[in-house]
Order: sequence, then structure tokens, then C-alpha cells
Amino acid sequence: MGGVNLIPPDLLERREARRLSRAWIGRLGVTLALLGVLFAALGRLAARQIEEVDRAAASYAALTARLQSAEELLRLRDRLAERHDMIGFIRGEMTADQLLEALAASLAPDTYLTCLSLERCPPAEAEAAPAPGAAPCESSLMLRGLAPGHRDVGEVLRRLGAQPVFRGVTLVSVQGPAAEQRAGELEFEMLCRLAGETPDD
Repeated sequence: MGGVNLIPPDLLERREARRLSRAWIGRLGVTLALLGVLFAALGRLAARQIEEVDRAAASYAALTARLQSAEELLRLRDRLAERHDMIGFIRGEMTADQLLEALAASLAPDTYLTCLSLERCPPAEAEAAPAPGAAPCESSLMLRGLAPGHRDVGEVLRRLGAQPVFRGVTLVSVQGPAAEQRAGELEFEMLCRLAGETPDD
């Protein structure tokens, strides 16, 4: 027995259109959710890659600083070797290499020297007895360098003071970073009095 559909055709079409619309909206929502998960994963991956690049850049900068420090020491060694006669007053035949080895062993990590000047006491004044109330004539090294912080400056001062080639070490000054220096670096000056006399055998 046949039946008669009493629902108007236009109403059926509207219902079908709404059903299809809801289906497409659902699919679109799932697609957008998947895209959100994908973009979040890509963001985390990009952040990790940026961190790796930053670490590599920091390692390269540290390596460059160490190479610059080594180059500075080599230049200082060459200049002192050329003027080896200027430190001939030190008994025991100390060489420029020995003096620079003591300096190199005293540098803390990420610190390096920028200038070294030798103030030589004339032999006649060094051997003569000082006048009453006057300080004895002593030969000394004036060091200037750069360090990341005050703790590093203190470490350099401590290491220099432990070197037997120096009679004493004095911290002359510590200044903040200048315009031509890297941010955060401190410039220091130290006076190292040379141990010019050694016990007789």
C-alpha cells in the first residue's frame, strides 16, 4: 500500500541543506583543530632550532674570544722576546717565555690581556741601599686586561699573587665597559713587582 509524502519539497531541501552544512562545519572544525596541532608542533620545533642556533653562536663567540686571547699572548711574547735584554736584571736567567708562562697560567677563563708594560729599575739603583724613608727601587710589570666580572678580576689577582716570579701584586683600578669594549666587560690594571733577587746557592 503506497503512502503520500505530506512534507513540502522545499522543506525537505532546506533540511538536507542544513544537514550538509552541519557536516561541512564539523569537517572544517576537525581540519582547523589538526592545523592548530600542526602549527603548535612547528612552533616548538622552530623554538628548539632557535635555541640550538643561539647556543652555537655563543660557543662560536667564546671560541673567538679564546683565540683572540691566545693571539694577544703570542704578540706579547714576541714583543718581550725582542726586548729580552730589558728583563736581564732578573737573577736566575729568567726568560721572557717563563714570564709569559706565569702570566698565561694566571688568566682566568674568558679574561685576556690588552697591554703589558715593563718598568725597569736601573741596576745601580736596585743594588744601592734606599735613602731613609724612601721606598726601594723595584722593577715591575703593569698589566691591563679585560674580564667578564669582578670575580674574574679577583681570580686573576689571586693567581698572579701565587706566582713565584712576582714579589707582590697590586690591583690598581677596575673600570666599567668602554664604548669600544663588549657589553659587560671590565677593564682592570694590575701592578706586579718582579722578584728580582733569588737566594744564592
